[in-house]
Amino acid sequence: NLTWETMSEIDFGFDFRMFDNRLSGTVDFYRRQNENVLLPVTLPSVISPDRVTLNTGTVLNQGAEISLKWDGKFNDEFSYTISGNLSLNKNELQEVNNSFFSDLIGGSIDNGQWTKQVLVGEPLGSFYVFDVTGFNGDGEFTYSDERVAAGSYIPTHTYALSFALNYKQFDFSVDTYGVGGNKLYNGKKAQRFGGENVESAVLDDFWLPGDPNATNPRPFNNVPRSSTYYIEDGSFFRINNITIGYTFPKFLEKVSRVRIYATAVNPFIFTKFTGYSPELVGNNGGDPLGTAGIELNAYPTNRTFAIGLNVSL
Repeated sequence: NLTWETMSEIDFGFDFRMFDNRLSGTVDFYRRQNENVLLPVTLPSVISPDRVTLNTGTVLNQGAEISLKWDGKFNDEFSYTISGNLSLNKNELQEVNNSFFSDLIGGSIDNGQWTKQVLVGEPLGSFYVFDVTGFNGDGEFTYSDERVAAGSYIPTHTYALSFALNYKQFDFSVDTYGVGGNKLYNGKKAQRFGGENVESAVLDDFWLPGDPNATNPRPFNNVPRSSTYYIEDGSFFRINNITIGYTFPKFLEKVSRVRIYATAVNPFIFTKFTGYSPELVGNNGGDPLGTAGIELNAYPTNRTFAIGLNVSL
């Protein structure tokens, strides 16, 4: 009896150009409501031993999208372009009309603990963990009696900014992007049963009798409780491409263009997240209860530096 999700949307936007077409842009506002949303539901075992998917939810997305571009020119040999975009979005599960929806949990971290629960009134994929309230006398955490909503891996805003410069035969460009308003679960800070190393930030600031107000608990090797200790700010700003090039004046009849360039891919990232990478898409597709936003086996994004030559005949 599954059906397609149904969507109703109100959208208002406009395009504009001004200042002799040097400034152009688009502004768009939207309110998108998805009904009959497919969500996993846990039924009684006599009906199904496994989690099933049903049309059972209503999800609201509303926000705005803005893009701007400025084409500047000092003279015939010196021009530049600045462009950017900003997307704002609020995601919320408004209602669920299935009685078997309660305690729908997920976000497994492969140690018997879970980190997420789909909650009405919260964004999909919200972390639902115990709140760390302090330390016991032995250096172990104390926790709240009940779990608390600790944010979602879904950003509330994303943005990008690009800059390009052309001067005579030289060209230079920078591309950047970033996200904000999201949370991530840093499973890398959890236990290490195999005796792996720990980060210097943990080693330099953990609980001791003489330092009871440290950031981290005393070293332990038991299964950690899913808590706000592992929830971190997931916002980041990445400079993902810097390129500088030079195009030689035409000097061969059969060669129309020769350009030499140097480029850096993913050279810089600015983030408070202490894991390997804040870009954690997970391995469960669009399942809000999957591993999106959870670092378990992430690998740092590579930096690439290259020099190249383009020859056009």
